[in-house]
Amino acid sequence: LTLGNFVYLGIGRYIYRTVALTAGSWSNLTQVADIGAGQTVSGLGFYGGYLAIGCGNGPDIKLLDPGSLVVTTLSAGLKGGWMVGYAGRLVLSDPAPGNEAILRLTTGGGLDTRELDSPIVNMALHGGKVAIATRSALWLLGGRGDAVNGVWLGEPEPVYTQYAPAADDFRFLCSFGGKLYTWLAGNVVEWNPNGGASKQGWRATGLDGRACFGGTVAGNMLVVALESRTGS
Repeated sequence: LTLGNFVYLGIGRYIYRTVALTAGSWSNLTQVADIGAGQTVSGLGFYGGYLAIGCGNGPDIKLLDPGSLVVTTLSAGLKGGWMVGYAGRLVLSDPAPGNEAILRLTTGGGLDTRELDSPIVNMALHGGKVAIATRSALWLLGGRGDAVNGVWLGEPEPVYTQYAPAADDFRFLCSFGGKLYTWLAGNVVEWNPNGGASKQGWRATGLDGRACFGGTVAGNMLVVALESRTGS
């Protein structure tokens, strides 16, 4: 996640930070936080100037101050898997066993929930909304938190339905140029609902393989880590 003048990465139990984006040369990553032995960072999000750290079904969600690098707890008992900072709040998946399809939303006055169709497998910002991939659908969530009543004003809307049987389906979600990119059925595909009648929905980009390990957009390029059909 990019926050301020740095990029932060969650790898295992640690949070690392790159050199400043304005730096003239590259150097090693710097470890800036540790969520504890045996734990794994599950998600990162922007929240009120802080880096929110999801710790899965382990410790409660942490907040890292990018200035002092002090780590605090967001709210006692609040755990998060995937997460996205949106409209000044956090949208997150519930990592508790049996609750994998539950979406939780901070409102500034409490915590609201929405139950989706199947387990949540990824989340990202796209088109001014939150894109949420589950095992059987793609959803878009807009709206905002109502701090007075402690509710979220807005409902997630399904834009695509298909069972995703492979373990690495929706391994990444990247928004770029008005399109949403992901990995589905052994292909890197783009979702472009505004591309005209002949191009609505998913379109293969030409990148395919046996398995996908992640992807991101850097500058004007989509960068994907995958195992090719030949095993490379």
